[in-house]
Amino acid sequence: MSRPRRFSGADLGIKPGDDFFRYSNGAWFDHAVISPDHDTNSVDTALSDIAEGRIRDILMSGGTSVELSAREDAAKAGVFYSNFMDEARAEALDANPIAPFVRMLRQAETRADLAELMPKPFFIEIFSLSIGIDAKATNKYAIVVGQGGLGLPDRDYYLTAQFSSKRVAYLAHIAHILSLIGWETPKEFAAAILIFESAIAEASWALTERQDSEKMYNPMRAAELAQIAPFPWRPFFRGAELAELDRVVLAEATAVPKIAAIYARTPFATLKAWQAFHLVDAVAPYLSKRFVTANFQFHDQTLRGSGNSRNGGSAVSDLLNPKWGRRLDESTWHVILRPEQKIK
Repeated sequence: MSRPRRFSGADLGIKPGDDFFRYSNGAWFDHAVISPDHDTNSVDTALSDIAEGRIRDILMSGGTSVELSAREDAAKAGVFYSNFMDEARAEALDANPIAPFVRMLRQAETRADLAELMPKPFFIEIFSLSIGIDAKATNKYAIVVGQGGLGLPDRDYYLTAQFSSKRVAYLAHIAHILSLIGWETPKEFAAAILIFESAIAEASWALTERQDSEKMYNPMRAAELAQIAPFPWRPFFRGAELAELDRVVLAEATAVPKIAAIYARTPFATLKAWQAFHLVDAVAPYLSKRFVTANFQFHDQTLRGSGNSRNGGSAVSDLLNPKWGRRLDESTWHVILRPEQKIK
C-alpha cells in the first residue's frame, strides 16, 4: 500500500517548469523559521531534533524506560549523561580534565613526539588519516593519507578577502583559548599559528580538485611516502595504532609533500602551541563555562551564525553518538516502536 503524498510545503500556484524549488517547497520556505540555536532548518534538522530528544529521554531515565534486553547499555549511557550534566563539578574541575593532555604536549621534545600524539583523541592531525574500502580493490580496505591541519572550515577562509573578518575573529579566538590554559605569550603564538595554517591552506588542494577521484588515488608503500614527503610517519602511524602499516593511498599527491615541508620548517614552539590550541578547542564544549562560552562564541556565533547555545544534553548526545551509536539506536527503537512494529 503506497503512502499518501504530502503537499503542505508546496506552492502549487507555481508551475514546476518555471521554478521547481518554489513549486515543491515554496509554502514551507515562506513560513519556516530557523531557531536561535540552529544555523539551518530542514527535514533533516527536524528529524535530528526528534531523535536527540528521544535519546535524551533515555539518558535521563537511567535506562528504566527501555526493555530489559537494552537496559544495561542504556543505564551505562545514563550514568555518563548524569556525570556530564553535573555543571557544578565541571566548574570545580575547570581545566583539570585536560591537564594530562597539555602536559603531554609540554613534555614533547621532538617533531616525532608531536606526530605520535596527532592521531590520538582530541588532538589535531596535520594529515588526515582514514580507513575505507579501497577504491580500486573493493575486496580490501585501504589507509588513506591526505591533507589536514586547518582549524577553519575551508582553505578559502584563509586565502580570500571574503572571509577576512572570520580570520580576525579566529586570531582572537586562538589567543583566548591559549590564555585559558595559561599558555605563554598567547597573542604572539596566535599570530604564528594563523601564519602556519595559512601556509597549509595555500598548499592544500581546493574542493574542486579534490573531487577528481583519479587524482585522489595514489597507492604506494609507506617507505615511498616517506621519500616524497619527509615527515615522522612511523611515529604518526604508531599513534594511530598502525605501527606495521606498509601500504597507503595518498590523496592530495602534491599538497602532502608541501605540507610536510611546512611542518619541518615551522618553529617547534609554534607547533606545540598549535597542538595545544586545537586540543583545548576540541574539548572546550565538555569543560567549565569559560571554555564552553569561548567555543560557542566563535564556532556557533561567528562561524555558523547561531544565536543561542545548544543545551548540554545536545553536546553529550554528540559525544555519545560516535561511540554508542548502535546501542543508543537499539535503545531508542525499543522505546518508540510499538510491539507490532517490532515484529515487522
